[in-house]
Amino acid sequence: MVLGIFATVLAPHDPNVANATNILQKPSGTYLLGTDGSGHDVLSRLLVAIQPTLEAAALAVGVAARARTRRASATRMAAEDTSLASPRVADR
Repeated sequence: MVLGIFATVLAPHDPNVANATNILQKPSGTYLLGTDGSGHDVLSRLLVAIQPTLEAAALAVGVAARARTRRASATRMAAEDTSLASPRVADR
């Protein structure tokens, strides 16, 4: 998660810049995961690609938590309505 949050800072190369002289390079000290067929640094592109995935996951968790809260609230409210609507039996 930390890698995704700080991807733009941690990426060793610009993920959008292709280097035609370094097409399909093997992993090395310069390109830790090598380069792709266009000469892009694979590690940099991978790090930047993590960000939208993390955003989608955070959104899904937020939506699920909100739905759970609403469901629990509706259940509590129905129980209270039922108890208020039923007649009370006087203590004898």
